Amino acid sequence: MKPSEFQTTIENQFDYICKVAMEDERKDYLKALYRQCKRETLFCDMDDYTVNLFSSEDTYPSLFHTFLKWMDLLSVLKTAC
Repeated sequence: MKPSEFQTTIENQFDYICKVAMEDERKDYLKALYRQCKRETLFCDMDDYTVNLFSSEDTYPSLFHTFLKWMDLLSVLKTAC
């Protein structure tokens, strides 16, 4: 069965619309990549002072506790008494 000319025309129109949409999407994606590249700065391009501003040091209460073994604890208690 051969498709009618009307069906072929509709298929060609749909194909054209899809190709145009894909091309527009590609252009939008490339524009977005270009804008992102203009805004971003690589860490290797920054000086050390600026990179160090991004870091932070966490402090936890457990860092200030001394944990002793059981035998060391007994010897400390005996000497204290």
